[in-house]
Amino acid sequence: MKNEAALAVGARLASVRKAENLKQIQMAKKFDVSPRIYSYIESGVSPLRPEMMIILFKEFKVDLQWLITGEAIPTSKEVLNTMRVK
Repeated sequence: MKNEAALAVGARLASVRKAENLKQIQMAKKFDVSPRIYSYIESGVSPLRPEMMIILFKEFKVDLQWLITGEAIPTSKEVLNTMRVK
């Protein structure tokens, strides 16, 4: 069953894959799942499992907050700029 959060995570996963110039079958191998299951994850039918998130973080340096929420963690410079008195 698809939900908005799973669809959004799947879309961000697909964007990572495309940025790395990989095919779904190649990502499926990295996650040790069948190409069909991987396709289900990208399309929001199946959830992205925690061990897959670890692979994304370690191998592709994916910001997990961005992957899950769509929001990036501010950099130190961004944080400092927001803390400055105006």
